Amino acid sequence: MSGIIQYIVVRGDLVKSLEWPVGAVIAQACHACCAVTHLFHEDEHMKAYLSDLDNMHKCVLETPSEESLRSLHSTLVESGVDHKLWIEQPENIPTCLVLKPYPKNDVQNSQPASHHQYCFYTRAKTMADESHKEVARSAEAFATDFHKKVASKESGNFVSSSLSAHVVLSMATYGADGSTREHMHKALHLPAEDEVAHKGFHGFVQALNNVPKVILRLANKIYVSNDINIKDGFKQITSKHFHSESDVLDFKKAAEAVKVVNKWCIDKTNGKITEIFSESEVTEDTKLILLNAVYFKGSWKDKFHEGKTTLKPFHVNDTTTVQVLTMQIEKKFYHKFLKEYNAECVALPYENEDLSMIIIVPKDFGGLQKIEENLDKIDLNLTAENNFYQEKLVLSLPKFKVETTIDLNQHLVELGFSEMFSDEANFQGISDVPLKVAQVKQKAFIEVNEEGTEAAAVTGMRIALMSMPLPPHILNVDRPFFYKIVYGANTIFSGHIVNPLIAK
Repeated sequence: MSGIIQYIVVRGDLVKSLEWPVGAVIAQACHACCAVTHLFHEDEHMKAYLSDLDNMHKCVLETPSEESLRSLHSTLVESGVDHKLWIEQPENIPTCLVLKPYPKNDVQNSQPASHHQYCFYTRAKTMADESHKEVARSAEAFATDFHKKVASKESGNFVSSSLSAHVVLSMATYGADGSTREHMHKALHLPAEDEVAHKGFHGFVQALNNVPKVILRLANKIYVSNDINIKDGFKQITSKHFHSESDVLDFKKAAEAVKVVNKWCIDKTNGKITEIFSESEVTEDTKLILLNAVYFKGSWKDKFHEGKTTLKPFHVNDTTTVQVLTMQIEKKFYHKFLKEYNAECVALPYENEDLSMIIIVPKDFGGLQKIEENLDKIDLNLTAENNFYQEKLVLSLPKFKVETTIDLNQHLVELGFSEMFSDEANFQGISDVPLKVAQVKQKAFIEVNEEGTEAAAVTGMRIALMSMPLPPHILNVDRPFFYKIVYGANTIFSGHIVNPLIAK
C-alpha cells in the first residue's frame, strides 16, 4: 500500500446521527489519515508527507451506510484501486482511505445507482495551509477595525463587506511603494513576507470560490486607462495571486466606460448591485479602477416555516415600537450569553455548516453601540471552550432587507490610509505615471427570509492622476442588533439592524 491519500470516505449515516459539524468531519478524517499512514508507512517519504499533510489536495466523500462503505471497499478491490478500509470504535466514523495513484473514474463511478453521490466536499489547500491562515487572520483583523469604523458613523441599518474592501485594498498595496505601502500594509494587517501573502491570497480566494452547498463567489477586476502602461509585475501579482482579470478602457468616454464597469458588477452579484460608479464620478483623470465583488446565497440548515411568520413588535428604541414580519423556529442553535454586555449571541448555520449568521442582541436599548465598540474583545468562535453550546431555542427573528452605499474615503483615512489619497502617494509599482487614490466606494445588499440569506457587495477603488434538555430558551430579536455572516472564522458580511422596516 503506497501513495498519497487523495480520497477519504466517511459514513454519512453516522455523520448525520452524531450531528457532527463539517469541520469536525474533516478533522476526524485527517486524524484517520495520520493513524493509518503511521500504521502502514514508516518510510522517509511518508514521514515527510505527514509533516505537510494539510497542504495535500484531498476530498472527503460520503457513503450512506456501513454496508455501502464495505460495498465500495469490495468494488475497489475488484478494480485494483490501492486503499485501506479502517473501522474505528463505534462512537467514531468508519473511514475508507483511497490512495494515489488511482483510477479516478473507478472511485467516483463505482457506487450502485441507488446510492447517494459520494462527493461530500473538497478540501484543497484549505485554511490549514499556513500562508492561507496568515491572510485569513489579516482579513479578520481588518474586519473588526472596518466594522467598528463604519458602524460608528451609520446610525441606521447597514450592511458592509470588510472582506471585499480588504481584497481590493490589498491589490492596491502590492502596487504601492515607500511609506504609502508601509501605511496600507499596516492598516490591512498583511503578512510580513510578500511571498507568504501572495501564496495566501491565491489559496484564500480559491477556497472562497469553492465552498459547497451554498453560492459564494469572490471576483476581482482591474480596468486600466488606455493612455497609461501598467507594469508587468503588478499585472502578474494581481492575475496570479488575486485571480484578477484586467481590461483597457477609454475613461475619456465616461458613459461607455461606466456602462462596462457597472455591467461587470451586475454579472458578478447576480444583479443585486447594478451601479458602483456614476458617469459623473469617472473623469479623464481616472487612470485605474480596481473592483472586488462578493456574492453569497445560502439556505438555512433549518428553514423557518412561512406559516409561523407573523407581525410582532420591534423596539427601535425606548420610545418607538414598530410592527415587523417576524419569523419563528424552535431548534438547537449555538448560543452564548455575553454577561459583561448584557446581551445574547446566537449562530444560525447554513446548509454548509462552515457558514453561519451570528447575531448579537443587547437587552438594553443603548447596548448595540457598546457591543460594536468592543467587537475586538468579543470572541465569537463557535466552540465549547468559548462558552458556545448547542441549546434548544425558540428563536424569533425579523425578516429584513438592506441596501447600503458607503463612501469609504474618510473611514479609510481614519484607519491609517490617508497617504494613498494625497499628492504624497507612491504607486510606482503600478505605473511610472504619478497616481493617487481618488475614491473607494462600496455598495452592499442583504436579504434575510425564511429560506436563508442573499447578500452581495462591490468595492470600487478609483485611482486618478495626481493632483442541554431544559425548557427551550426564548430569544426574541426584537430590538437593534448586530449581525455578521462568517465562513469559518472569517467575516464575509456584517452590519446592524436598527429598524427592519427600512431597506436603505
